Amino acid sequence: MKDSDKTKKQLINELNEMKRKVAGLKTPQQVEEKLTWLASMVEFSNDAIVGMSLEGIIFSWNSGAERIYGYKADEVIGRPVFILAPSYGEITSNLERIKLGERVDYYETVRVRKDFRQIQVSLTISPIRDASGKVIGASTIARDITGQKLIEEKLRTSEARFRAVFEGTSVGITLINREGRLVESNPALQEMLGYNGQELANMVFAELIYPDDKVNFIEMFNDLWAGRQDSYQMEKRYARKVAGWFG
Repeated sequence: MKDSDKTKKQLINELNEMKRKVAGLKTPQQVEEKLTWLASMVEFSNDAIVGMSLEGIIFSWNSGAERIYGYKADEVIGRPVFILAPSYGEITSNLERIKLGERVDYYETVRVRKDFRQIQVSLTISPIRDASGKVIGASTIARDITGQKLIEEKLRTSEARFRAVFEGTSVGITLINREGRLVESNPALQEMLGYNGQELANMVFAELIYPDDKVNFIEMFNDLWAGRQDSYQMEKRYARKVAGWFG
C-alpha cells in the first residue's frame, strides 16, 4: 500500500510506531535509516503534515500541505499557523491543550488556503516531545474533506427533494426490498389501501395484488432485480384492508 493511499488513522499509528522504534535503536546507522524512512512517510503523504512550535510558528511543511493549502514550504516556515485559520480562537485553544500533553483527535474544521478559499478538513493534533518527554511543539495532520462534504450536502438535498415528493404526492408510492416486502409506503398509498405505515411495513407486496395480476407482477419484479429491464408499467388490482379489491 502506498503511503498516499493510507487512512489518517493508519498513518498516525505508523508514525507513532516508527517513533517508538527509533527511540529503541542503538547505532547511529540504524537511527539514520529509520529517520529517513519516517521523513519519507511524512513528505510523500497526501495529508497535510505540519510541525509548529507551542507559539504556533510553523517549522515543517510537507508536500501534502503544499497541495492542500497552496503555500510552498518557504512561504510559510517561520510564519504563524494562524494564517491558515479563519479565527485565532480555535488554534489558541488547541495549542493550550497540546501544552498540557493532550492530543486533539479527528475533528472537522475550516481552514483558509493561500488563494483565500475556505476548505473543510479533518484534523488531528499531537504533541511533539523532546528526549526527556517535555512537550516542545505540535504536529498536525489534516485531510481535505471539502469534496466529501459537498457530496454529503448533495445527498441531503436529494433526500429532501425525494421526501417532499414521496410524502406530498397524491400517487401511491412504496419502496420494496429484494424479498418483495414493503420497506416504506407514502401517505397516498396508505390511504388507498386503508392500512397505516406500520401495518404495511414488511408486508409482502404481492399479497396485496389481485391473484390474476400477481403472476405478471412477480415476473416483472424479478426482471427488474435481475437487471433485464429498468422499469415496468402495468395495470393491477389491489386489496383494501376492509373494502375488497380495487384498481
